[in-house]
Amino acid sequence: MTNTCGEASIKSFRLNQIGLGEVYAQATFTMYPNPASEAVVLEWDATLIKASNIDIIDVSGKVMLNPAMDSQTQGQQTVNVSALAEGYYMVRITTNKGVIKRKLIIR
Repeated sequence: MTNTCGEASIKSFRLNQIGLGEVYAQATFTMYPNPASEAVVLEWDATLIKASNIDIIDVSGKVMLNPAMDSQTQGQQTVNVSALAEGYYMVRITTNKGVIKRKLIIR
């Protein structure tokens, strides 16, 4: 490709494909209360999303909590966060539709 001055230029870009299932999975994932101090409840549509792992990560990227998945309550998980210091965290839930991330504040 050349511009009006005759100089060659190359432009590249990256396309990410997102299926409707991924968009719906993101939209149906909820977390409350936020901010939290004792526990946080994670909920998702279990008819669409099969969660396999939950991580709570601090701002440096260190996994602070990795609670065991409760197979009896697929679609909802309560995580005890009382041991976490006040601050900002990321909740990362790995599902069959991809990874869902949400910000979490501990007070």
